[in-house]
Amino acid sequence: MEGNSIEKTMQTTNHWLNELGQDLGIADKQIVYTAFKTVLSVIRDRLTVEEISDFAAELPVLIRGAFYEEWNPSKTPIKMKHIDEMYVLFLERYKGPLILDPKMVIPKIIGFLSKKVSAGEMKDIKSILPKELKEFWAVSESLG
Repeated sequence: MEGNSIEKTMQTTNHWLNELGQDLGIADKQIVYTAFKTVLSVIRDRLTVEEISDFAAELPVLIRGAFYEEWNPSKTPIKMKHIDEMYVLFLERYKGPLILDPKMVIPKIIGFLSKKVSAGEMKDIKSILPKELKEFWAVSESLG
């Protein structure tokens, strides 16, 4: 029974990465994974501990593990009021082999998440963001 669970989460994770790669126009799954993991960490660190837990529960198991990687609950939520701060944080954290534009990657990943995560959870996330990030989030969701 457990083998089916592992196979299912691997299959779901691969499906998510393949679909996200199409959205981003990137064929290399490792680059897609690294970009996704980086954006997830940027989002995670802006959320409250409770919201992090709620959001993570909607992610596939393998992606959820990446989401929690290097998380320090005592340092969240970080203060981030402007979209430029999100871009800078992405550039500081992204360790992929390909240079990516956060102005393209972040909105597309938020749009992708809006297709995969429940509308209620996306609404909860938006509700705790400052005005500029809330507006950016809403526009990005429409890309999904």
